[in-house]
Amino acid sequence: MVEMPEEARRLIHEKLEKEDLDFDGCHFPSINMGGLKFRRAATFRKATFHGGTSFAGSTFFKGASFSRAKFLGPVSFTRVKFSGRATFSKAEFEDKALFSGAKFRGLCSQMLLLKGKTVFSGTIFEEEAIFADAFLLGTTSFSQSKLARANFKFIITFLGIE
Repeated sequence: MVEMPEEARRLIHEKLEKEDLDFDGCHFPSINMGGLKFRRAATFRKATFHGGTSFAGSTFFKGASFSRAKFLGPVSFTRVKFSGRATFSKAEFEDKALFSGAKFRGLCSQMLLLKGKTVFSGTIFEEEAIFADAFLLGTTSFSQSKLARANFKFIITFLGIE
């Protein structure tokens, strides 16, 4: 995974404090955005993450949209806090997706496609978590997770669940 140069991290931190971030349609090689504080809305709609990706330990204070994003390598949202609504509608995860210890205020994941192992262990869903027309094709774990209200609408396909 490529670490961001310190100057790039500093510039992103400055921008995180002042304005919404729009990464719509961007292509990322492997990238580590772990530990960042997204104080404004962040959008990654139609973004493609080509290698390993980490948002581990980051906080999204406003909404975060990963609608139609493609994660081609393993991705970690471990211990991420979504204070605003997180949207993963029509997102595709080709490899392992880790959400262990994450905290969601609200989650919308309509037509979500998870092909690899997916781990939600210890994840807290404080408000409604919507999984509508989702395809969870790898082993999926919700062990020790807390769901205030889950909405599994329409067709949900689980090929393996722990």
